[in-house]
Amino acid sequence: MADVSRVFLETSSLIDLTLKGRRSRQTVLAAIPQGASIVTSHYVVYEVARGFLRNLILLYNQAIEGKGFNELQAYVGRVRRKSHMVGTIVGAFEQFYKEAAADGGADWSDINGTTLLLFRAWLKGNIRRGWTKLNRSAALLINDVGCRDDLRPPHLDADGFYQQELKRDQCGRVRNCGLKQYVANGRPDFERLRDTLLRIKKPDQETATRIRALRQLYRVPKTDFLRADCYACGDPIIVHECPNDCVLVSKNRQHIEPICFVFNKTAVYHS
Repeated sequence: MADVSRVFLETSSLIDLTLKGRRSRQTVLAAIPQGASIVTSHYVVYEVARGFLRNLILLYNQAIEGKGFNELQAYVGRVRRKSHMVGTIVGAFEQFYKEAAADGGADWSDINGTTLLLFRAWLKGNIRRGWTKLNRSAALLINDVGCRDDLRPPHLDADGFYQQELKRDQCGRVRNCGLKQYVANGRPDFERLRDTLLRIKKPDQETATRIRALRQLYRVPKTDFLRADCYACGDPIIVHECPNDCVLVSKNRQHIEPICFVFNKTAVYHS
C-alpha cells in the first residue's frame, strides 16, 4: 500500500478495535499502516452506541435481573429474530469464556453461581472501558453529517442497571439532525449509488431496503424522515463522509466495497 497518513474507521472496525477481544483489536491494527492517524465520525460513534453497545447494555441488565445463565439463554431465545442482537450476545459469551478460561476464573460446572457473578463483573467493565476506548481511539472525530454529538457515557442507576440516553426520538427531525441536508448536498452521489444498486439482479434484504431508503432521504430535503431510513443508509453515509485523503478500514467488504467504488473512496478490509 502507498504511504497512508490517515485512516477512517467505519462501524465494524471501531467495534472490533474498542469493544471486542484482543484478537479482534490486533486484526484491525494490522490493517492500519504504521504511523497512520485514526479518524472516525460522530455518526459512526452513534451507530455503535445505538447498536452493538446498546445490545451489551441490554445483556448486562438482563444478567443483573436473572439468577442464572439459563435465564440468559432464554433471553437469547426471545430475541432470536434480531440476528444482530443474538450475534452480540453470543460473541460476548465467547469472549468472556476465552478471557476467563485464560485467567482460570470460570468454572462452567457452576454457571449459575460464581461464574455468573464473574460474567456480570466482566461485562460491566467491558462496557465502561469500551466506551472510553471508543472516544479515545481516534485522533480526529468529524461531524460533516451533523449527527448527535451530545452522547453521555453509559452510567449505573440506583438499582445497578446500565443506562445510556440515546435520544432516538429526536432522530429524523430536521431541526435536530443535519443528515437530510447532508444527503441533499450530495444528492448526485447518492442518486448514482442508488442507480448502481438498482442494477443488482438479486439484492440481499439489506441492499433492497437501502435502495428504497436512499430515495426517501434525498427526495424532499427539508422534511422530517424515518430514523429507519437513516439506519438503512448507514454504510453509504459513512463512506460518503469519509475524507478523501483517508483510507477507509472495514470488515464489511460485501456492502462497503461497491459503495466505495461509486464514491471513489479507497478501502482496506480485515476479517
